[in-house]
Amino acid sequence: MVRWRSIALVLLAGILPSANAEEQVPQGHALLVGVTKYTGRPLQPLVGPANDVALLRDVLLCHGFSAENIVTLAEDQPEVNRPTYDHIHREFLKLAEKAQANEQVVILLSGHGTQQPQRQPPDPNDPEPDGLDEVFLASDANYYDRAKKTIPGGIVDNDLGDWVRKIRDQGARVWIIVDSCHSGTILRGASTEIERRVPAEMLVPEEELAEARSHAVRTRGGSTVSDESQFSGDLKHIVAMYAAQPEESTIELALPPESDSPKLYGLLTYSLCRELSMVHSPITYRELAARVQNAYVRLGRTSPTPFLEGLDVGREVLGVQTWPERSRMLLARKENFWRVNVGAIHGLTTGTVLQVFPLAGTANADESQGYVSVTSLRPTECTVEPVAFGTREKVESLPDSARCELAYLDLHLEPLKVAVDLPSASEREQCTSQVKQVEQEERLLQSVPLAGADWVLRRSGEELVLEPASGVDARTAKTAPHFGPVPLPAGPWLREHGKQIARAQNLLRMARPDENAKVDKGPNVILTLLRLKNAADPSGSEIEWKPSGLVFHPGEWLGVRLKNQGANPVDVTLFFIDSGYGIQSVYPTPGTATTNRLMAEESQLAFRAQVNGTTTGLEHLVMIAVPGVGEPLDFSLLDQPTLPRTRSANGPKQLRSPFGELLKTAMYGQGMTRGESAKDLSQQCWGLISWRVEDEPEK
Repeated sequence: MVRWRSIALVLLAGILPSANAEEQVPQGHALLVGVTKYTGRPLQPLVGPANDVALLRDVLLCHGFSAENIVTLAEDQPEVNRPTYDHIHREFLKLAEKAQANEQVVILLSGHGTQQPQRQPPDPNDPEPDGLDEVFLASDANYYDRAKKTIPGGIVDNDLGDWVRKIRDQGARVWIIVDSCHSGTILRGASTEIERRVPAEMLVPEEELAEARSHAVRTRGGSTVSDESQFSGDLKHIVAMYAAQPEESTIELALPPESDSPKLYGLLTYSLCRELSMVHSPITYRELAARVQNAYVRLGRTSPTPFLEGLDVGREVLGVQTWPERSRMLLARKENFWRVNVGAIHGLTTGTVLQVFPLAGTANADESQGYVSVTSLRPTECTVEPVAFGTREKVESLPDSARCELAYLDLHLEPLKVAVDLPSASEREQCTSQVKQVEQEERLLQSVPLAGADWVLRRSGEELVLEPASGVDARTAKTAPHFGPVPLPAGPWLREHGKQIARAQNLLRMARPDENAKVDKGPNVILTLLRLKNAADPSGSEIEWKPSGLVFHPGEWLGVRLKNQGANPVDVTLFFIDSGYGIQSVYPTPGTATTNRLMAEESQLAFRAQVNGTTTGLEHLVMIAVPGVGEPLDFSLLDQPTLPRTRSANGPKQLRSPFGELLKTAMYGQGMTRGESAKDLSQQCWGLISWRVEDEPEK
């Protein structure tokens, strides 16, 4: 039986085709459900599901789906299309009737999730480890019905599985996204994040839950979740991708963060849409899960972590060309504004500059008409205005219909946004004043209100600590990154450790694997994480993304293999970022004469290490590869814990290039560079792998 044990899932039977302009996309159907208001019970209303539906609809239209084949159930629709249980069930049945062999069927269920006692007797082929079924709540969800043993208006995981199979049995290829949560604990921090979770206790009597939980199945690690697939055999062609681990919650929050007017979206839906709009070649489900986690990391989040199930996680999923190469990147005059029909999910940012050309196939198609700069962003489009760029003056009279190409990408490197959340007014004022003083002295820190903070100074017992504003899950608090105790006055401590966090986060934000560089130009290095048997293991085995994500325990050995797939030499630098936001260059090997230059087609085991458990939580490996010209170049100076006062005005040779200036700004707050030209982008290659270090599981 189909089941989802965590926050959100993606079930795919088959793959969606590439959306290249030259390819014919097969006919498809879509059902998009966004539940924002709950009429049956006074549950917390949501905003993001309505935006999720609109965003995914735009993405599907770009990939060949016709508007008449996309059905939307949401609050802004006529009564017949409100997201009630009966209406949702009706549309599933219609899909089972309409779907044809090899057609694509995409389903989105966005809203609140919860749990209820598992049906009795339980299905022996699909046991619930925690004794509870997972439930997606339709808009008319109500209190638990003791007689019927279910939540009226709730779509139980077993039923959802039956509905999906009826569509799949017609030969259709089904992609279902459920962006909701049913487990985890409420996150502390800014109120701009809304948890998509209804505690089961709000709808189900306590004694019913206690009885259900008494049937929970424990594993040797103390978790109610196994690392093996929980699907029965008749769903062997289905892949499930959860937005988070079972003990984590998922949220909706304001995105894109760099927009002047962001909207609330589900973190999973937004991240999936963005990643699928950015890839330029086919990727597997496992690779998609890793990209989604990387997207979370670049947002400065330490959780949630995607969760995978199924036997086909190595199969390819949607592959499209990267946005700079798309002929669909078009400029047009709308009302009194210039607009381009790509946006934040394609990688654009405010301040990014695009070069304007006539439409392909017209006279002088390669002759530049001028430049425009992005002034405001939406997920799938942006507003621009003519600007001067380089040696070209501003051109106001641009063609009403034209194509655009990337000229300069503004990376929006951010200072560490710090707020103070203390009950004592005098202590709060004192610490806020200290943060503002550091802000004046250091460009890498900024004092902000609580709602806009990345990190917050709070009391933890008797100690003052600095912790993520997004909060930590109470179940995994021991692995959450935080710093402390912070002595008073807090200024000197923040000046040292706050900069350390800011440097690490900016380095992670810059790591955009495969997003903007063309594979046939510049460095092309593949970064692979390996599990080694011991220190002498010469090759190791590639680590596959398991249901629990990438996890290491103290004492285990890991390695990194680098392969230069390009036709020219490259110089590679590897950085290890631990869960305490320390940065350490690990390749080339510090203090040795080891060269970090990889020749064309060369592959080598570049780094090996034993996990020591000094820090537990989310850790990362970042790769920077640049053309190997002249003396081998590495950026190992970036792992200095603080910026030396005696750095020369020009700086080391590594930081004198445009890319080096950007690194200097990101890591040290020096210089004025905020972004990269299209040429710079093609002259670098990034890699990012994240994993979690956990204490040794119980035996």
